[in-house]
Amino acid sequence: MRLLLGDRASATVDYDRAIALNPQLAELYFNRAAVPNGAGSFACREQTSIDDDITDKLPLNNAAFYRHRARERINEGNPKAAISDYTNAIALSPTAHALYQRGLLYLSLGQSEQALADFDGAIDLSPDYGVVYSDRAQLRLRNNDLQGALADIEQAANLSPNLKQEIHATRCLIHFAMGHREQALEDFEQLITQLRAAGQSSSHTSNDSTSIGSVGG
Repeated sequence: MRLLLGDRASATVDYDRAIALNPQLAELYFNRAAVPNGAGSFACREQTSIDDDITDKLPLNNAAFYRHRARERINEGNPKAAISDYTNAIALSPTAHALYQRGLLYLSLGQSEQALADFDGAIDLSPDYGVVYSDRAQLRLRNNDLQGALADIEQAANLSPNLKQEIHATRCLIHFAMGHREQALEDFEQLITQLRAAGQSSSHTSNDSTSIGSVGG
């Protein structure tokens, strides 16, 4: 509240007191680091750079610290360091999201076995994590595990209908690889329909925004 009112000095004092009471809560350190950047920093504090002095004071036995720093490392273009931080976070407090993110990082480095293991772990912890099924389906397709890929993409379709384009595209490739030409064609046609609908929606939005912007000169 003090920061929203523009009283940054008092906000910093309050965070100092909160940290003294609960030094293991990593988010307090990140929020205090964001204070000099203004109230708007809270919305993007995951991207706030942390200097060495602050990092030295952060509790290293807190999984949240490592998750925050992993995102910092990703923004810096350092996937190996991000993997290391996610590994520390998972060791302290495993979450489906951390496993999924580390899996994506492994995949970006071409380490498909490690990526698959993390996707498996994420699904074990959160069986309704639809996007992980979709990404695991693509990885299994790449590894020629067609039955596993088909099962995963069907699960993704059930759990995450918002991924329609991705699901139709992946399932089309799976069916084609399995020799299911009719099913592949059906998904291909559905994908084209989705892409056309998205294009029309984008066009209407653009026209509407142009009209609104031109009102009143």
